[in-house]
Amino acid sequence: MLSLEKLKSIYSESPLLFKKIYAAIPWRYRMGKVYRETYAFLERSETWNADEWHEYQTEELKRLFYFCSKNIPYYQSLFKHHNVDPCAKDIWAEYAKLPYLSKDITRSEGENIVASNIKKNGLYVATTGGTTGKPVAIKFDNSSYKSEWAYKVYLWNRAIGYTPQSKKATFRGVDQLKGSLYVENPIYNEIRFSPFKLESETDLKAVVAKLKTYRPEFLHGYPSAINQLVKHLKKENISLPSVKAIILISENIFTHQTDLFRTYFSCPVYSFYGLTERVVIASMDGDDSEYFLHPGYAVTDLVDDFGNIVNKSNVQGEIVSTGFTNYGMPLIKYRTGDYACYGNATSELWNMPSITEIRGRWKQEFLIGRDAEKVSIIALNMHSNIFDKLKKMQLYQAVIGVVQLNIVKGPEFCHDDELKIYSAYKAKLGNNFDVTFKYFDQIPLTVSGKDQYFITELK
Repeated sequence: MLSLEKLKSIYSESPLLFKKIYAAIPWRYRMGKVYRETYAFLERSETWNADEWHEYQTEELKRLFYFCSKNIPYYQSLFKHHNVDPCAKDIWAEYAKLPYLSKDITRSEGENIVASNIKKNGLYVATTGGTTGKPVAIKFDNSSYKSEWAYKVYLWNRAIGYTPQSKKATFRGVDQLKGSLYVENPIYNEIRFSPFKLESETDLKAVVAKLKTYRPEFLHGYPSAINQLVKHLKKENISLPSVKAIILISENIFTHQTDLFRTYFSCPVYSFYGLTERVVIASMDGDDSEYFLHPGYAVTDLVDDFGNIVNKSNVQGEIVSTGFTNYGMPLIKYRTGDYACYGNATSELWNMPSITEIRGRWKQEFLIGRDAEKVSIIALNMHSNIFDKLKKMQLYQAVIGVVQLNIVKGPEFCHDDELKIYSAYKAKLGNNFDVTFKYFDQIPLTVSGKDQYFITELK
């Protein structure tokens, strides 16, 4: 039996005609039994209350603990060291005994966290981005891929009406492009564009020409890439009436971007929170700042700097989670390195609290003022049209109390625009910061095609 990794490689290298023939198989059959069962479970559980979800999570934890005690060397040793009984009646008491799992431990233990009863061709590997350190390699069982897609399709459908038959245009860094402007990807009913090809007017015109003939119902990708596209559309007064919604992924989302997208397309702007490690998933529900955790996917907590559980709204904590979908390399009480607060809203669908102010790359997301005050990058998010005449902007700090705005000008940018931006940032930052400007012809993207919005050289 070929591994999922190998099958993906074969598909990627296949001629377009073969891809289209394969894509003609109905989605739910192509994705298999695990996908169909997971999607049916998600529909069936929509009306569950908090007690029913607690019962479900209890049974999932018991199943996971028993599996780990039989098949995962790392957990066999950990359970013994902390006197954890995987068959205990009160599995939550046993869960509380376990220490948090850091990325460093996950990286160093490696194969000791991988299930010994799953053959190598039943696993595939993905690595985290490594923005705060070295990347972590995670191994997944093949069925977790199907479960992941069931959750995504379900959440997207409930939020914005997406189905696997919907046509989408995706803007993200993908290997299959190999320097091309775009590539058709029939199995996901999408066309993929390179973020690296949105810098020049010539490439943007070619992208727009393709979008007009392709007529996507959804735009999907990095906010920075879609922002480049929409600014070009606005400048040229070009409409894309086929677009029903925009799905943003992988980068911090700023209100001036979502304001622009909603205004220009008159459509919903949606995002969801998830990780390469597949230990947490949360879906936006009508508010840019509120994401609802799905209790079927994982047990998720927020913890303070001392490891204590955070229970109050609007109190910041690190996201710690135990995923239910991957038995190839289970991660129990995994410290994600991302931070959030509980919000004040409750999902109408699955009666769970929201998280808000999600902050990734924790150590890199603060400006440091002259009095050692830390100002979160999220706090600089603002509703404004003052950025409309920019092609790109980046925050840079190399000196305490000084923020440099690296800017690529648009053709209409002038001194008055600089003054407006200066005033807006001074109003946010106060007298603890000086704000300076530096202009560039281009600000390079990361190797995966993302904007690096903030760079600090402070130690």
